[in-house]
This record gives sequence, C-alpha cells and structure tokens, in this order.
Amino acid sequence: MNLLAMARSLGGDVYGRRVLAPGLGHSRRDRSLSIRFDPRAPGGLLVHSFAGDDPLAAKDYVRAVLGLKSDTLPDLPKIKVSPAEPPEDTERTARALSLWQEARDPRGTAVETYLRRRGIDLPDDAAGEAIRFHPACPFAGSRALAMVCLVRDVITDKPKAIHRTALSGDGLKVKVRCADRLSLGPIAGGVIKLTPDEEVETCLGIAEGVETALSMRPA
Repeated sequence: MNLLAMARSLGGDVYGRRVLAPGLGHSRRDRSLSIRFDPRAPGGLLVHSFAGDDPLAAKDYVRAVLGLKSDTLPDLPKIKVSPAEPPEDTERTARALSLWQEARDPRGTAVETYLRRRGIDLPDDAAGEAIRFHPACPFAGSRALAMVCLVRDVITDKPKAIHRTALSGDGLKVKVRCADRLSLGPIAGGVIKLTPDEEVETCLGIAEGVETALSMRPA
C-alpha cells in the first residue's frame, strides 16, 4: 500500500505525505477526508474529517475501502511526491477545500448581484465549478457573505486554495476589519480557471482579477 494506491482506491489526490479524498456520502469532488500513514496510530492510519464527520465511522470507511483489518499496519509509503508540499501548505489546502465544499451555487445570491452591479454576467460553466457563494465565510477573524473562487494548480489542475471577496447582502463589496479580499491556501503557481482546460482550444485569456477575466469573455 502506498499513497498513490490509496488515492486511487478512495477517489482522492496525494497532497504531500497524505491523501485528501471524498468523505463517506460526499460528492466525488469532495476532499474533506484526510488520511495519512502513521506507525504510531492504531492500525497505522490517521484519518481526519474536515467536514466534521464521525471520526470512527470515517476510519472504518477508509479501512473497508482499502481492505484493511483493524489491526493491520500498512507499509510506510515508498514513493516520492515531487515537488513535496510543506506540511503547513497541506493543512491550509485542506482548510481551504473544506470551505469550498461548504459554499454553494452562486446563482440567485449576492455573488450574482455583485457581478451584475459591475456589468458582468455569471457564466453557467463557472457557476459552482470556479465561483461559489458562502453565506457565512470565515473572514479576517469574523464571518461574512463571500464570493469564493477555487484556485487550481496551473499545471496539474488540482485544487489548492481559495480566494474570497466579502460582500453585503445587496451585492456590494465590503471591508471586514480593513480587508475585502483574502486568500486561503498556497496560491503560488495557482490560477482561478473560469473555463475548463478541455474547452480551451484557440486562445487563452489571463487577467489579474476574476471580475476583469469575466469581462473579457464573449457575450
């Protein structure tokens, strides 16, 4: 057993020295379940749910999928992940993706109102896939309505961070403790992909902000 094999079995991805995978009953895009080999842990696995799922049920689920008995100690992974992510980056990515999973479709919310105020239509292919709405997003030590955008690795396409814009209920950008935009997770080498890779055929548009990029899209 190694990290890549575990990720394939659980439908997840390798991040540093752990696997982030869908939790029990979650969608295949979910990455709220963290699994790591640890010889000091019972059964040799550390399993944590960032979605607040029952920890024992989550660990039993992982063991069942991997075909492990409760007293099984898997071999430590013998693979190298290059480039390796620092542990703090892995933790920040996990927290970011947990908030992304909490967020919902932005259509009919303050996000759509905010974009319309700026003369921008919310594209259907970006709604829910690249842009979401969080009704109570952690923001500068408080909580706020927020437009949440998913940041992906520009090469691998793996989700790695989020970008948040604080909003009022009537679709205005607001400041929360002197900040109106914040990111969470390692954003170096990442982009918000408003169009899926497979649909980019003849040209590629790159902009500094989501709003500017959306304004460049053909009507």
